[in-house]
Formats: sequence, structure tokens, C-alpha cells
Amino acid sequence: MKLKMNGIFNIFLGIFMMLIITGISCASPVEVINNGGFETGTFEGWTVINPDEPLCPWGVVPPYPEEDHYFTNVTPEGNYMAFNGFDGANESEFIMYQNVTIPLGTATLSWKDSISWVLEGMNAEPRTFEVQIRDPDTNALISTEYTLIVEGLMWDETNTTALPLQSHTVDLSDYAGSTVRLCFVEYVPEMFTGPGHFEIDDISLMVETTSGSDVDIDVNPEAINPDSKGIISVAILGTEAFDVTTVDPVTVAFGPASAQPLRWATDDFDGDGYEDLVFKFRTQETGILAGNTEVVLTGNLLEEYGGSAFEGFDSIITVPPTP
Repeated sequence: MKLKMNGIFNIFLGIFMMLIITGISCASPVEVINNGGFETGTFEGWTVINPDEPLCPWGVVPPYPEEDHYFTNVTPEGNYMAFNGFDGANESEFIMYQNVTIPLGTATLSWKDSISWVLEGMNAEPRTFEVQIRDPDTNALISTEYTLIVEGLMWDETNTTALPLQSHTVDLSDYAGSTVRLCFVEYVPEMFTGPGHFEIDDISLMVETTSGSDVDIDVNPEAINPDSKGIISVAILGTEAFDVTTVDPVTVAFGPASAQPLRWATDDFDGDGYEDLVFKFRTQETGILAGNTEVVLTGNLLEEYGGSAFEGFDSIITVPPTP
């Protein structure tokens, strides 16, 4: 039994060491949202747009007494939450948005909301609450990630207690590596059809970024004379899944001596239709020696894309051959 346990331990130890050697590492979470809990007591980081005549305009509020509003307030996650009345004197929208840059990785949006309403009359048109992704430059709608349709009689006048905060999550990984406008939108289709109540808190966009041997590189020339006073070109290859503009060029180093690049530029180096990032290095600064068969390039992504480390390997030959 002791021999068997030692064997199992050695297997797991070997797997663990292999993960370390191959550069696979654990994901590190990155929070993208600024002031998602509104604990500054303000809308810092956010832009809010009110209707012309709202029941209650956007505000950052602590818990308040029942007599101050039609519905009682729920307890926020901290000391504050964002609030509005979700009603108005005409067709209108309440909008709150923040432009966010989402690093490469698995992106999960989460938030908590409390929405209560009384729509008077059978013919009242439904109100809607949506979470939208928009273009930050044009404000064009890209996608609607969540929709709640508010219709009918929810509470009567004898019960004005708001619902507890409800938790929601949405996967935004499709937008990793890009900058988008995250919008929370309430649409009121007609005037004064009954009081409403909207609270939102604890908005978070967490991205699990990864680091390790996760970029492809191409070294040119492949045959290198270590004594040459020439230049080596090294391209970080872009793909459908990897945008090279997320790389921080000043962090890039190449070869055993971690040579710094002379310059860099974007170009379709390998002719596949995707933009690559091409660096130039002095051969004698790279530390490449006769007999080397592989070379590494290291660097980091830009901070706005998580700042995670990466490395890429390519095979080479050295000339003249080792005696």
C-alpha cells in the first residue's frame, strides 16, 4: 500500500511540475467596473440620463423611510445603491451606462436589482428593463443581454414593500479584448400608469484572465548566426481569438538575454489576414548561442486588458553549425 501511495503521489507531482514547466497558470480575476456598488455616494464612473419629468430621478441613496416614497427601500449591499422611480409624465427612458474595456478571458457580468410596480388599468402598456451592449463611439445597439418585461398588477396599495434584491449574471466573454458601452435601460411607454420603483446595486464585471505560453510567434530568419551584426524580426501572430493591439510593446523581451526591441509595428506578417505585431532585435543583444534550437519571447498585455504575462516559443537553427 505504501508503494502504491508513493506511486500516486509521484504521478500527481509530475503533472504539477509539467504544468509549471509548460507555462500554464491559474487565472487571475480582474474587476472591470468602476464604482459598481456606488459606495462613493455618487455616480462616479457612470453616466445617467433622466426622462424630462420622472417620478423620481436617478439618485444614489441609502435606505430611506417608507413614508418618503411609494415603496419601501431594500437594504443595499453596502451603504448606498442607485435608485429611480421607473415612471414619468411621458414616454421616456432612464439610462445608466459605463464604457468598459474587457480584458481577454472569461467575462462575467453580475448585478442585483429590486423592481416593484403597480400598473393601473388593464390597458397599461408593459415597461421594460434591459441590459444592453452598445458601441462606445456611436452608441449603436450591439446586443441585448437581459430583458425584464414589467406588466400587470404586482402590488396593491396595502402592500408597498419592495422585493428583496435579486441576483443576475450574464456571460460577456464574447466581448473580451474590446471596449464596449454597458447600458442599463428602463423604458416607460406611457405617462403615469402607476408608480414604479427601481434599485440596482453591486454591479460587477469580473474577468478571469490567463497567462502562460499563449501567443504564437514567428522568428525570421530561422537560421541565425549568433555573431551576426544583423537584425532579427519576431512577429507576435494575431488570430481571430487574439488581437495583437492588446500587447504592451514596451514589456516585450526576446532571447536568453531578454533583448529589448529596437522598434515595432503592426503588419500582416504571415499573410493570413490578421494583423500581427512585428519587433526588430539586434542579433548580438539576444544572447542566442551556437547550438540553440529554441528561443522565447515574453511580455505583458496592456493594463486595460488585464496586464497578464505571456510567452511564445519558436524553433531556430544556428549557423555556422556547432563544431
